[in-house]
Amino acid sequence: MAILIGMAGGMSFNLAIDFFSLKTRQPQETVAISNMAQAIGYFFAAAGPLTFGFLHAHLHSWTVVIGLVIILAAGLLVAGWLVDTKGYLVAD
Repeated sequence: MAILIGMAGGMSFNLAIDFFSLKTRQPQETVAISNMAQAIGYFFAAAGPLTFGFLHAHLHSWTVVIGLVIILAAGLLVAGWLVDTKGYLVAD
């Protein structure tokens, strides 16, 4: 299970980085989207282990934590699909 989660995390990160350049027309747009997305992404990446550790310490179970990871992965799937179906992220 841990191997699959690790592989999915690595692949989703690479896909997100690819979307920065595939969904913009100008380098300035790519920089703006990348800055915004990475700032938010790194905040959640830093908060994730603390949140999951807090939940595990208070609930004494990994079930809720794993369920939350599955829900967040489903959200990531939907977000990636929505970004992929839309044309460019920045309007003309």
